[in-house]
Formats: sequence, C-alpha cells, structure tokens
Amino acid sequence: MKGERSSHPGQSGNMDPGVLSKVAFSLDMDPPTATAQQKRVVRGTDCFGKKIFIFKKDSVKKAESLLYYALYPYRPKHPMKGAVELWVKWCFGFNSSHTKTLQKQGEIRNLKRPDLSNLVKILEDTMTQVGFWVDDSQIFQLHLSKWNSNEPKIEIKIHEYQIT
Repeated sequence: MKGERSSHPGQSGNMDPGVLSKVAFSLDMDPPTATAQQKRVVRGTDCFGKKIFIFKKDSVKKAESLLYYALYPYRPKHPMKGAVELWVKWCFGFNSSHTKTLQKQGEIRNLKRPDLSNLVKILEDTMTQVGFWVDDSQIFQLHLSKWNSNEPKIEIKIHEYQIT
C-alpha cells in the first residue's frame, strides 16, 4: 500500500484556494465484492410490534473488516470537518472469462457486478468509522470508476474544502 498526504496548505505551494487538505493513496488488495445492499432479512417482532429485522451478512462484515484494516494506516490525525470531494477507482483482477488479449491491455472497463453505487456505500461507511471525516454526508461530490486490471487495488483521493 502506498500513499501521499498534504495536510496543510502551508506544506504544499500548489494547493487550490479553499482546499484544506488533500490525501491520495492506493490499497493494494483484491477489492471486496460484498455491498451494503447485501443484507439478511429475518421475520419476527420486536417490543414495538415491528415485523422485520435486518442483519448484515457475514460477507458484508468481512468486507468491512478488510477495508477497515487496509484504510486505518491512512486515516488523518483528526477527522475532516469540511466539505469532502472523493475519488475512488476500483480495480478488480482479471478472471478466466477475460481473454489474454484483454489482459494485455492492462486495464479495461468493468461492466459486471457488483454495482458501483452499492460498492461505494460500504467504503464510505467504513471510512467514516475509521475517522476520515465526521459523517459521510460531508461528501458533496463523488468520482467513481470500476475496472478490471492486472493489479487489483482501490485508488482513493480526497480533497477537503472549507465550508463557506
């Protein structure tokens, strides 16, 4: 795993106006494929008469745990409190259905499951838990992409802006 961080405008002369911090790193790992949408529903009642209980599947718990420990070394000293712009590039490894010609290209667009919109929710929730920001509602802009690659990884870039 590799990363770079510029925490204060004074450390880097080429910071954009309004940018409080920039963080970029790569998690060199097979990205988990479990998504926040994969929940188990158990029928029953609670003390208020509600009839449905929702639990996380083991695959979701495992994905959250893998992400937590991979993200932990890159957490900021203090959670970001400003507006957050987040870039995430998911690079899944090639599988047997990809021809050698495709694999030689290095990276190709991934148009298969899991859904990108569902993948990012588990990442946002885990990054909140690790302490990247106070709440994932601070994210005002997302840049997402999903690829197949010879080098499985998750590339993450974060810009924190002052709240005006």
